[in-house]
Amino acid sequence: MLRRGHHEIEGFDRGDSCAGDACGELGGDGWNADVRSDLQTVKGHCFSGSSRANRNDAWRCLSKNLLYDPCFSSSKAKGIVLCPAAAWRRSGVKIILTQGLPTKFGNKRAPSTNVRPWAMQTISGIRCVREGMGPFIIPTVVGDYACTNGKWLWGQPNRKTQPWTIYMASVTATTLTTKARIRIAWF
Repeated sequence: MLRRGHHEIEGFDRGDSCAGDACGELGGDGWNADVRSDLQTVKGHCFSGSSRANRNDAWRCLSKNLLYDPCFSSSKAKGIVLCPAAAWRRSGVKIILTQGLPTKFGNKRAPSTNVRPWAMQTISGIRCVREGMGPFIIPTVVGDYACTNGKWLWGQPNRKTQPWTIYMASVTATTLTTKARIRIAWF
């Protein structure tokens, strides 16, 4: 997969690196062979750290007038970043950088499963991507993740449960009562 790490909740690997067959072997450039062959290549630049993935190898980038976030860099592949089409897809965009990475404006955290995931999939297969500041129910409860079923995941996952849970509701919700169970979280 394009993402450098994920966390499968139900009895799978809980580390920062990819687990099992989902990731395959990394090539000499730090990326999976099955991913490298399924990329559109464009030229562009990155202008800040990712707003979706809070890690020091994740970037917010432009090619022509298209925005890509997150895009991931590797110390083994200077001058390029890879931007997944989605966490759960084996395709995306390879950006050949026309400028160096803007490390001054990058995220400072090392990759970790202790931060908010940038994407999640529920046990029932609903896929959700972090959008940053989404709708509010009250000032402290924000819809952070837009989902493929038209609903939002609200707040952060409850990591004290197995599997993890998080509130799911429509954008017009006034209270949160339904919890979704998380199968996979991408960091």
